[in-house]
Amino acid sequence: MKMIRILILILIGLATFTCSNNVLGQSIQGIGIFKVNQFTKIDFISWLDSQNVKLEEITSSAIFYEMDNSLKVRAGSLKPNQTNKYDSPSQANYLKGFEVIYLNDYEVSGIAIDQVYLLFLNDTLAKITFDLTSEIEKALSAKYGEPVKDVKTKEIECVYSYTGAKNIKEEINVKLSWRDNDFVAYGYRSTYYDAKCKPQVFSFFVCYDKAKAEEYSSRNRDAEKLFWSEKDKQSKDELKKKLDDF
Repeated sequence: MKMIRILILILIGLATFTCSNNVLGQSIQGIGIFKVNQFTKIDFISWLDSQNVKLEEITSSAIFYEMDNSLKVRAGSLKPNQTNKYDSPSQANYLKGFEVIYLNDYEVSGIAIDQVYLLFLNDTLAKITFDLTSEIEKALSAKYGEPVKDVKTKEIECVYSYTGAKNIKEEINVKLSWRDNDFVAYGYRSTYYDAKCKPQVFSFFVCYDKAKAEEYSSRNRDAEKLFWSEKDKQSKDELKKKLDDF
């Protein structure tokens, strides 16, 4: 009987530990409705309809720098500019079967999320990236546990543009990691100084299916080079044809 009681207590302890571990150590698979390997393009279109938002096509990076917010696109598929390489959105997609969609803003649990990028593979979400704020960081830590922090600092000599005075400042780069075997989730925050010696902050959070997203990054870079190489050849051929009688 005593041995049976001990076995029961051990089993109860293991069950309690497993339950606790599932709650505290659950894998980050996205945020809100945007869950990697679950959320689909059809889901996204349905959500846009519920928000009375139309999915547009974005072929120019200029739209991201418009000062007038009324001119900005709420949601758009990022595609290369057919005539100007340097005007294409930086995250434009060049591969068949993939699509990169930009969403200007999204809100979940009362928390605002800006500059959202969604990578779809065969109409299923493979990666999500968005601006990381202190509020989002706190929410992620509260739900998924504290991340592993990697902090790197670097002293730089900052020169004030107006006075020429020099000052030593410290740049700080922080990486916050949540990870398991299939999904990668991390935040990045960099504090640096611009040409006027004013502090600037660049930050983002990304969550993706490791195999799918890493394959896309490599293939899309190659596809981009090939796309513009062919465009360049086409332009030269057209010019040569115009000059037949030259």
